[in-house]
Amino acid sequence: MERITRSLPGGASGLATGEFTRPSIEYPPIPLEPSFTHVLTFTMEPMAPPTRSAIRTNGPLIVFTDDLDVVVFSPVDHPFETLVWLADGALHSGLEGELDTVPPGFTHEFLVVRGRGINATMERWGRRCASASAARSPTATRTPASPASATGPTTARSTTTRPRPA
Repeated sequence: MERITRSLPGGASGLATGEFTRPSIEYPPIPLEPSFTHVLTFTMEPMAPPTRSAIRTNGPLIVFTDDLDVVVFSPVDHPFETLVWLADGALHSGLEGELDTVPPGFTHEFLVVRGRGINATMERWGRRCASASAARSPTATRTPASPASATGPTTARSTTTRPRPA
């Protein structure tokens, strides 16, 4: 397992690209061996159905070889602001394109879990992701840039609590 932290110490604003799946910030890619040619991920729609297309999504992104060597890549925090995808033989990640502002001190953590077999690696990823999330107290929330606009650019912000779905 590898934990990767990306940070924007000074923050940033004016980032929105106007399209959710076109990143406002793209982090450096993580190269994979050429044998990782298959992908499984989940769409960003109700019920999050799986897809074998290399789309930009919140994750997790599961990439595997013909021999079922597996890499699972996902955010640890800020899942609703995150995009992950496979392109050009590398794992890519960034912040979604409707995000307009990132506060100073913003950090973004990711997990890379390698294993053999999709089910076994996903179980290992789940345990690692749960323990990594439990160790963190601040999380990100999406807030409209303007109370009058529910569809406008958003701001990432750290909070100490996160509302739980009903």
